[in-house]
Amino acid sequence: MTVAELSRVLYELDVPVQIYRLDGSQFELAHVLGRDGSRWVVFLSERGGQSDRISFADEHQACIHLLGRICGELIERGQLLVRDQLALVAPEKPPDDRSLGPQGRGLPPPWCEPGCDGTKKPWLARS
Repeated sequence: MTVAELSRVLYELDVPVQIYRLDGSQFELAHVLGRDGSRWVVFLSERGGQSDRISFADEHQACIHLLGRICGELIERGQLLVRDQLALVAPEKPPDDRSLGPQGRGLPPPWCEPGCDGTKKPWLARS
């Protein structure tokens, strides 16, 4: 996951921009993702300081960690519902050619409800 992909996911989940920053800037009680030299850092900006600071070697790990922190906070607040106990990441490739549809395009993932095209994640829903 990249910062751009994380930004899109947070937007699609309608996460309030006041609770996160993806550019390293501090904002009171915001979860922050930024760079510190060659490393990625995630922390909670609080009273001008950095609480719960964790450093990562790569962007993907930092983005996944920040997404987990934000979703956890929203679940605690009752603002994000987890509908099923499915993995957050669907497989990138179909397991075999039986799941391929026309022109080799994969069928919607098994977690899709009727009418689902596989682009929405039904296990995450805003309350």
